Amino acid sequence: MVVPINDASITWAKYQVGVYAVPFPSQSYARDAVRAERRVELAMEGQRFFDLKRWGIADVVINGYLGDATNCGSGVGGGSESCRQLYLPAADRWTGGATDKHYWFPIPQIQIELSKVGSTAQLQQNAGW
Repeated sequence: MVVPINDASITWAKYQVGVYAVPFPSQSYARDAVRAERRVELAMEGQRFFDLKRWGIADVVINGYLGDATNCGSGVGGGSESCRQLYLPAADRWTGGATDKHYWFPIPQIQIELSKVGSTAQLQQNAGW
């Protein structure tokens, strides 16, 4: 069924669009502004996960999204996804912050072998792999 674009049943996203304070009051305010802009602007383009990893906040955001399956009222957005999706309670949680293995890809063993000078490898495998 096609609904006209001006139909009252259509509810649009209500983003608060405005001008930022110039200059930014602090570095953390500027970071929060950039993160919010990228979250909205690149929402469906597959960049958010890599932004979260690069900024070192993936563990906080993803664990907040997964929430606690024993407390379904907590989590990002007013509820834990672990309570909505049956496979998520068993999902691997991020631990250890930016040193966690989830932040880094494993280095292929062949690259470690090729990096050897004499018998000493110049590359070391990332932690957890």
